[in-house]
Amino acid sequence: MEDLHINKKHSNIIKGIAILFVILGHMNYIDCAGPWGVHLFLILSGYGIYCSLEINSVKDFWKKRIQAVFLPYLFCTIFFLFIRFILNEKISFIMVIVSLLGLDFDMNVDSTMWYISYIFACYAMVWVIMKLKVKNKYVAICVGMLLWLCITIAGYKGFIWHKGTIAWAYVFSFPLGLFWARYRKKQISSKLKKMICGVMTTVCIAIVILDYGKPHSGIEELIFTFSAALAVLLFSQIISFYKVPIIKGGGIQNTGILSYFMYLNEGFLLQHKKLVENFIPSIGLNVLILMASYLIAYGMRKLWNNIFKIKGVLQ
Repeated sequence: MEDLHINKKHSNIIKGIAILFVILGHMNYIDCAGPWGVHLFLILSGYGIYCSLEINSVKDFWKKRIQAVFLPYLFCTIFFLFIRFILNEKISFIMVIVSLLGLDFDMNVDSTMWYISYIFACYAMVWVIMKLKVKNKYVAICVGMLLWLCITIAGYKGFIWHKGTIAWAYVFSFPLGLFWARYRKKQISSKLKKMICGVMTTVCIAIVILDYGKPHSGIEELIFTFSAALAVLLFSQIISFYKVPIIKGGGIQNTGILSYFMYLNEGFLLQHKKLVENFIPSIGLNVLILMASYLIAYGMRKLWNNIFKIKGVLQ
């Protein structure tokens, strides 16, 4: 009987697809593709956190998150701040501090880095739930829902993350990852699982096709972007059900392994493409940025692992 487990290889393939969505979205090649990728990363993060807590104590929760997410971010941020200094860019002291802390408040040097503080808000919610669960699981659930509502409202009002991030639109993604992991081994017949995935995938694809290219705002934007991400995730699950060798891994899997470091550098590369855009055609320039992001990510990840002996991979 197939379950809904997402193994490491499967996760890396989805991450590879997600980071391509993010970059292509930032290049304005695919309508709202950036949020598609963010949804996928958040779902996988929620899934990974839950699975990790099943086998690891909550005692080392923050240590693992800081090692895997914040320290690589800090490492890359310092590097790119140094490059910006060499390029004689005007950056205020406040912007530097906000950036180094992984915060946003519309003052981060790289506006794409809002995700760092957002994912740590998600981690904080999970940590509080796990702490309270020991005493009373119902209180833990209620407090968790309240915290998640606060995170969503903060995103909607632009209190922490600037409104351009549409942080409120990711309200279902991280919780979906948690629930997916919680019920991944639920005893449901294989036939029913395949049918449910098939129907949901069809519905999500239909929503994306019907709504693609239209102006999106409010709840429509949430439904459109979430449906696109869910369609990718469910379709990959169907492929795993039937063991169809459409994606064996290879390049897309390696891209997934490097996806976090690609995310940490792609914003900088896109911000500075004007330095060479007069010499390279638009399409060639964007291909060059994709290749550069991959190669820089490979070098940074290798350097990070060699120096700190820690795997800096997005959880």
